[in-house]
Amino acid sequence: MLDFFKIETSKDKSNVYDLIDADVLLEHPKKRKVFTWHNFEADLSRNDGTITLSGSLHKLYNHVFLKKGYANFSDFTFSQLIQAVQLITDTFGLDSDTFGLNPFTMPIRSVEFGVNVIPPLNSKRLILGARTLHNELPETKFQNHFSRFKFDQYNYKLYDKAGQYRGQYKIEGELLRLEIHVDRMLFIKGYDIHYLIDILRPDKVSGLYKPLIQAINNIQFSPGLYSFPELTKPEQKLIDKLLDTVYTAELSESNTGLRRLQYYNRRFDKLLAKYGIQDYREILGELVSQKWNELCQTDAKTSTELTGYLSQFPQFSEPDFLLHSQGKNFNQINRSNMMLKELNLGINASCEIASSRPLNEEQCRNEKKCLSCGRQLAKEQRKSAKYCSEKFVGNKAAHKCRNMASNPIHNKKRGENRTIAKISKLQLAD
Repeated sequence: MLDFFKIETSKDKSNVYDLIDADVLLEHPKKRKVFTWHNFEADLSRNDGTITLSGSLHKLYNHVFLKKGYANFSDFTFSQLIQAVQLITDTFGLDSDTFGLNPFTMPIRSVEFGVNVIPPLNSKRLILGARTLHNELPETKFQNHFSRFKFDQYNYKLYDKAGQYRGQYKIEGELLRLEIHVDRMLFIKGYDIHYLIDILRPDKVSGLYKPLIQAINNIQFSPGLYSFPELTKPEQKLIDKLLDTVYTAELSESNTGLRRLQYYNRRFDKLLAKYGIQDYREILGELVSQKWNELCQTDAKTSTELTGYLSQFPQFSEPDFLLHSQGKNFNQINRSNMMLKELNLGINASCEIASSRPLNEEQCRNEKKCLSCGRQLAKEQRKSAKYCSEKFVGNKAAHKCRNMASNPIHNKKRGENRTIAKISKLQLAD
């Protein structure tokens, strides 16, 4: 569910000092011209009159309503999200004499959303075994209870919530949090989320499980996390190569080596299918969809409360904001394995790389796969897209895919030019 957000208001700063004088906003101990309210920060440091308000709705709700402190290891439903936003509105005011927090006019500059699931394996092992499709390791913190993959427009984060909070709260078993922090709203452009009001619309929030699954498919897990029966010598040799971090790091340094590494990864995917072992990405994708489906459920009471809250704003129009019928699931997520195919986010690439030859262009276009690495392209990419986009796999990975396609062409042209130059020299010598 939606957790962190950053919103902006262009109201004059003088209107906010009433909240400071009333001790609603407290001066930040370390940051100049930044004030705090619970776990939220109001930044007044900008000279253009813009004020930003940022913080975690999930942690705010747990602290104020559940008295659990500023933690987000529990579930956070859509109805609880509404209560948290209402609390902020009631505190900071609706009119221009205070903060002027009108959800219809206040733009969102950043969001963070995720779910807590019970993983199929020890959370810490999954975190330590995760890496990008190009063999790049994530940043880890908190004694390896947290890892972060940095992409161009978003960060993908994995938390071992049970390990992180076990000393403070009674948490039994394993608990893994999968979360996306969107730095550039272009990443979720297709979900039409621009203003605070948009995160209160079930029809928009319900689709945000898709970027979570999409991000899962942009990472992979170490072969050492899987349990195989007795393998043949070639199969064991493949596993040993993928487990050799020095060898795979060397492969990832060059385009030729990267192709070889991706070839090994596809062979590993086939090995999982051969022995009937489900990829952890598929398992986590199903868990995310089921949990998001559960959190987005609502009832007539929630609909009535939301309608009553929004009706105080002049921009509200009930027909335009019509909620679904009582008890209806807003998500309607297909929980079967067809879910990933529907999202065009399949894991096992079927386009093979034979040695260093290019992929079958016609086949990859029909299946919408990258012509360089064979990975399934995101559904949001253009129909004419041929290669991985930095929006989904990061600038470095996308650059490598484009280079793998362009370098052979450029090398061929250089060879032809060298041959022509040699012939010209021989003709001149004659």
